Amino acid sequence: MNTKISPPERSALFSGENETIWHKRLDLFLRAEYIMKRFQLIFALSLGICLLSITFLGFGLFSAQIITAVPFTLALLTTLISAFMATFFKPLVRLSRSHRNDLSRRFYQNHIRVEFQDNAILLRNIRNSQIIIYRSRHG
Repeated sequence: MNTKISPPERSALFSGENETIWHKRLDLFLRAEYIMKRFQLIFALSLGICLLSITFLGFGLFSAQIITAVPFTLALLTTLISAFMATFFKPLVRLSRSHRNDLSRRFYQNHIRVEFQDNAILLRNIRNSQIIIYRSRHG
């Protein structure tokens, strides 16, 4: 749900058509943030699974005859798949982070700061602390 700021608090630079531009830029930034966090989550999960399966493989190598061939092979396969996924998602994390930073740099060049609060996202003018856009996170 988008709520608008009352007209006396807003400057002419951030009203009218410019406000829709800021809404679009904020949408792009939030989408880039979401994609980056999703890639980071998949990367972290694949590293965690790889670490657990390597630990299981190490236990299987040092305790011979306890683990049968099928779980050992599955752990080896899991290690290889998760290591491949980690190497595949690492560049995606870097690219999405750089894209998010580029979008953030655009805000900073226009003297605007993106603030995340409990239930809202604010675009605030750094020069005079005016709120340009206030958007609820659940809307």
